[in-house]
Amino acid sequence: MKHDLAVRGLGGIGDTVLSGGDRSTVLTVSDGRVELELLTLTDGRATSVAVGNERREAGGAVHATSAELVLTDVDLEDNRAETGGAVYLADSSATLTDVVFFDNIASFEGGAVLAEQGSSVTMVRGGVYRNDANSGGGLAILDSAASLDEVMFLENGATYGAGVLGDDSSVSVQRSHFGHNAAGYGAAVALYGASALVDDTVMEHNDSWYDGGGLFVYETELDVRAANFHENVAEGVGGGVHGCYSVVRVANTWFSGNEAVEGGGVYLRYSDVEVEGSTFDENLPDDTCNEANGQSLSWGEDVTFTCDDNGCA
Repeated sequence: MKHDLAVRGLGGIGDTVLSGGDRSTVLTVSDGRVELELLTLTDGRATSVAVGNERREAGGAVHATSAELVLTDVDLEDNRAETGGAVYLADSSATLTDVVFFDNIASFEGGAVLAEQGSSVTMVRGGVYRNDANSGGGLAILDSAASLDEVMFLENGATYGAGVLGDDSSVSVQRSHFGHNAAGYGAAVALYGASALVDDTVMEHNDSWYDGGGLFVYETELDVRAANFHENVAEGVGGGVHGCYSVVRVANTWFSGNEAVEGGGVYLRYSDVEVEGSTFDENLPDDTCNEANGQSLSWGEDVTFTCDDNGCA
């Protein structure tokens, strides 16, 4: 479809259902604007389409190329694809308000949403529940931008970034909640080569079977403000945050009851970290661990310190 389209469901969410019948993508759009409201998009199964120089099954419910999507009060459930289990965006924008994704699956990236090729995603309120992919169980943001405000991420799964994966992208997360997500690296959020902000956000009871029970960051510049990391677990290192070759600035943030083999609160791997006015409480076995010099420290309440390869002070 290369024309503008607006569809408004009758009644409430769930009363008007658009289904792919387990056979096809529900909606494919290019070079147009699509507005969807009060709808449920379900049982979409992506078919093979050209993506750049290859063919992929992309976008179980929605496949958008050079398009503008505006979704309001829409549920996307039980959709499947190789990439972008529910929504695939290439060189496109998506504005999602009170949108809920649940039980969507991608074989590779973006269980709920894959945004790539300079796309942008703005999500306000809504939720991302029980979605699964290899990378970005909820959202995968690749060479694109995402702004997430008041979004709930629960019980998503991935190897990299169960809630959100950001790769070579700009990611802003504000007033959001990540709980009971599970991944190998970054059970809540994994960031690679990214620029990111995490503000007024709770990450609790997330579980990584390798590193970064809450956040995993690699070659990333990250600002964390007024956040709460509570009872996240990494079976490797970095129960709350794992920082590798990154710059991490933390202010007015609470780390409590996080666990890992090392760095129960924060584990640093050749990264620069600035912490201001933050509290570390009952993280096991320690609050911070700096791999560069083997320094393991516990802090306390309302602490300010900096860390680099030479140590923390």
